[in-house]
Amino acid sequence: MQTATRSSSGSIVTYLKAGLIAGVVAAVIANIYYFIYEQVTGNTFAELNLGSITGASVLPGLVGGLILYALHRFTSRGTQIFVIGGALFTIVSIVPTIVAPLYPNFFWASAPLHIIVGAVLLALIPRLAATSR
Repeated sequence: MQTATRSSSGSIVTYLKAGLIAGVVAAVIANIYYFIYEQVTGNTFAELNLGSITGASVLPGLVGGLILYALHRFTSRGTQIFVIGGALFTIVSIVPTIVAPLYPNFFWASAPLHIIVGAVLLALIPRLAATSR
């Protein structure tokens, strides 16, 4: 008996490496954005710094790599589900900064960071995982 064909999932290490690399790239871009934001506006927020922005980029990258691995392993449309779900998650992650910002102008510092990290991870993780398989 033949079973349904699913895309070749590859090694979990491949997906973790893709997530790590994408997370580091996202961290660099997000930190550059925040540095420019601080210089242009003069606004700084204690919650946003090199460590917090880097951690909030690399950790989701690793988790995203694991999620994409599982989706590829158990579904035939893993990449599409990953990108759509990740885009929705990115949008939802911005809601708290709209509804209840911690400080005035915090939205303009925080929301673009969410979008940058989400976009970079969603663009790079599937590509990096595919080229490594």
